[in-house]
Amino acid sequence: MRIITYTIYSLHKMMKLIIYKSLLGSSRIYAQWLSKAIKADVYPMDVVTDELIEKAACIIIIAGTYFLNSPIISFTKSKWRVLREKRVYLINIAGFSIESVTRKIVYNRLPVEIKERVNYYDLQGKIGPVRAGGVKIENIDKLIADINQ
Repeated sequence: MRIITYTIYSLHKMMKLIIYKSLLGSSRIYAQWLSKAIKADVYPMDVVTDELIEKAACIIIIAGTYFLNSPIISFTKSKWRVLREKRVYLINIAGFSIESVTRKIVYNRLPVEIKERVNYYDLQGKIGPVRAGGVKIENIDKLIADINQ
């Protein structure tokens, strides 16, 4: 009985969890695509508890940049106690170009301890509800490959 319990517990700890916050829809779309590709559970950021995070081995946090800030920063900082021992991927979504200085500002707002332990990605989003051309499934190919390593 002890071996069976251990095996079930081990499998449960291998869970992948995608946490997202979406204002214009890009983060939600990427979360759904990624969930199918890596077989992960998906939850909106505002319902995620420490207990849910503790059950997962791999956490992917996706959110857009709004006024030079991103919810991935405040969420990751507030949950760092439970995230620090996990494989964490932070995905910043923005409508402006990947080379934009604004994207670097968001990354630089993360504490050094977090930057040293997470995998950080910038993905193209959209500006406003109409301009959706940058949201493409191929934008997550490298991320999928990195997570599946």
